[in-house]
Amino acid sequence: MAKRERLFLDILRDNSSVHDIPVIISKKRLSLFKQHNVKKAFFIASAPVDPDFYRALTGTLKQAGIQTTGYYLEPGGDDIMDAVRTATADLQESLEEGGSLVISYRSRFALPLIASLHIAGGSGIDEAIKAVQRMKRDAGDLAEFRGMLQTFKNSLVVPLAPAAVRNAIRINRPATSIKATASQGSTGKAEASHMAKTSSAPRGTGTTDAQSQKASVIPSAGSGPFYRSIRFKLISIISFIIIASLAGMILLASYFFKNDNRVRVQESNFQIAEVIALKIESEIERYRLISTLMLQDEDADKKAEGQENLIAAGENEILFSGIVTRRAGNNGFAFTRRYLNKILMGRYGVSEENVTTANANLEAAFPLSFGGEYQLYNPSPQLEHETFALIFPHLKTPSGEVQSIIVSYITAENLTKTFNMAGITRSFMTNFKGDLIIHPDMKLVRAGTNFAAMPICAMMMKSKLDNGQTRYRDSDGVFYLGSFKKIDRGGFGVVTAAREDEAYRAVYKIQQRNLIITAMVVIVAILIIFFFGKTITSPIIRLVGETKKIIAGQYNVDIRPTSKDEIGQLTSTFVEMGRGLEEREKIKNAFGKFVNKELAEAALRDELRLGGERKTVTILFSDIRAFTAISERLEPEEVVEFLNLYMTRMVECIEKTNGIVDKFIGDAIMAVWGTPISKGNDTENALNSSLLMRNELVEFNRDRGGTKKPVIRIGCGINTGTVLAGQIGSENRMEYTIIGDAVNLASRIESLSKAFGTDILVSEDSYRLVKDIFAFEKMKQIKVKGKIEPQQIYALLGRLDDPTRPRTLKELQSIIGISELPEYSDEALAKMITHGEDKYEIIEK
Repeated sequence: MAKRERLFLDILRDNSSVHDIPVIISKKRLSLFKQHNVKKAFFIASAPVDPDFYRALTGTLKQAGIQTTGYYLEPGGDDIMDAVRTATADLQESLEEGGSLVISYRSRFALPLIASLHIAGGSGIDEAIKAVQRMKRDAGDLAEFRGMLQTFKNSLVVPLAPAAVRNAIRINRPATSIKATASQGSTGKAEASHMAKTSSAPRGTGTTDAQSQKASVIPSAGSGPFYRSIRFKLISIISFIIIASLAGMILLASYFFKNDNRVRVQESNFQIAEVIALKIESEIERYRLISTLMLQDEDADKKAEGQENLIAAGENEILFSGIVTRRAGNNGFAFTRRYLNKILMGRYGVSEENVTTANANLEAAFPLSFGGEYQLYNPSPQLEHETFALIFPHLKTPSGEVQSIIVSYITAENLTKTFNMAGITRSFMTNFKGDLIIHPDMKLVRAGTNFAAMPICAMMMKSKLDNGQTRYRDSDGVFYLGSFKKIDRGGFGVVTAAREDEAYRAVYKIQQRNLIITAMVVIVAILIIFFFGKTITSPIIRLVGETKKIIAGQYNVDIRPTSKDEIGQLTSTFVEMGRGLEEREKIKNAFGKFVNKELAEAALRDELRLGGERKTVTILFSDIRAFTAISERLEPEEVVEFLNLYMTRMVECIEKTNGIVDKFIGDAIMAVWGTPISKGNDTENALNSSLLMRNELVEFNRDRGGTKKPVIRIGCGINTGTVLAGQIGSENRMEYTIIGDAVNLASRIESLSKAFGTDILVSEDSYRLVKDIFAFEKMKQIKVKGKIEPQQIYALLGRLDDPTRPRTLKELQSIIGISELPEYSDEALAKMITHGEDKYEIIEK
């Protein structure tokens, strides 16, 4: 077991003298020093010391086996740092061997020395100052000593860390109070514990961003901290229920048992007090009779039956008896007859002077007995022996007036036996002034102790009843269960009390035993739950792992149920769910090849219904120029292969810009933006898609040319307008599409791209929405069938933020490979009319 060293500190008054040494080095303090193995005392002074005081103090310590070393630390001295280093090193060494005492006399350097001790142990200056401030509340901030402490720290070569510094008890008390010495010990321990915790506390650590992000990620199955696991939760919940249940039972049982014990102890105390009071009352009457017989006239018959035995008993117990009368003119009192038991007085060392002093001290109580009262007092301090005084009326006139009283001093040994009893109950007797008359501890009786401030005695003195009981706390902070019984004749009361902790010892033992049983039950329960929990958590951990595979798109779940309970059923259901998800994903993937993925997911959720809703969308039509002539030169398989390659590139451009392919019409593509979900910038997305298609077509044509791989030219028409979007068809066969005049206009604009000698034409409605984003060239107005007003269209050159875009239509035609001239010639119009394309006409403007 590690040695527990202790450090004590005494700051003496500047005017301390030889007379203060019994208080400074009291027996209790010497016992405390011995308990903590104090071997050395360090006397710190900064001013001349009284040699007599120093010799007496060191002599007292030497007799107790404590060596003394003196240090004179002169303020401003050149060698003060050497002295501090020497004192600190010696104090360190002393604390390694045992306890140490630091005595400060006319010096301000004791607290800095203690701070230096902490610095030598590895503490910083601020930490050392805080430790001293905890040690002595009025130490201040020690600002004037910071320079000295810094110099001391800088002079250290290798800081030492003796355990004594960390575990020291600090006692801050003036050297004039024994009670302060006793009470400060526990405080010092608490402060030492606090310092040790403070010095060993881990420093705070920051959390990096990577750690914060990692904490937000779902941990792998079974890899998270144990406190997040189901096993831990089961253990915690069941342990809490067990602990709460047993603790509740223990508390309730202890509460009722404690109350029952309190009632029994108080009843026992009261019965004991009553029995003792009756016995003391009988003894007081016996002592009254003995005192009266011993003071009879010498010619009186002392041989009457029973009286001889009483007188013999009195000779062994009564030290003094005397008859007191009033002097003439009520001028004081006088003893008219005395009985001095010199044999008994010699045995106990009581002199006649002691008796005279006691009589003078009690004279103030005589008038009350002349009034007819019995009285009990404690003359032990004057007689220097445990004695009680009995004062009672003696002779009375026929009218009842008291003429004389008797004062008897009776040794307390016989009555003390009545108060010495086995068990936890302690009894004592006081008069109604609180003076201690009889007590098992004779030292208290001899000291003339007064218990008027004790709560039970104060209650007895104030109570109008002759008995009572209460729970009280004494000056040492110990709780008692007390009872009292008052006896009016004699003016005394018997108090019985039992320490509460001793009265409840059986309760505490049962509590301790029950707590041990509770701990054993909880430990066994934790072990059972821990291993039983594996049967629950292991399948769940496997399920979590398989769930993550499903999240990653791996639907083939390969686990088997290991039980037939709910977890086994959950495992089986989970496997079936994985298979269902796998089938659903296959269907969605297959369906997504024919329709948009969003529509496929809506169809799988059974959210598609016949009918539609009005929406503002952007429509794009794309068509291959001279596709009929191209297909005539190719085999059907070659046509399909060629179209698949072309369509794959074009569809990818549409889907990249959040568009959906509404349908394929031979070599033509119809795409739409804004349904079923609008992204807010549908027209911009549509134009971006057409530019991507232009670029993809240029790349597509790089390695083409010839009969089998003809160069492709396309035309695109874009329009924005309101349409009806929804399902068209029947309940068994439906198609998601859009219908409206805006669709027809987009188709007609696409047809004009060849005549205008460009690849992408945009309507006026689309142009207004994106004119600040894209570069256009204005075309001639057209009149479309079904439209009364002429329609303005624009050729799309590129994005305004693209520095590589074509600046003019001719530059664009060069890029995309169009060389037909002129774009608006009568020959071109004639061809269009010849082929029946009379759905529009070009208006010259």
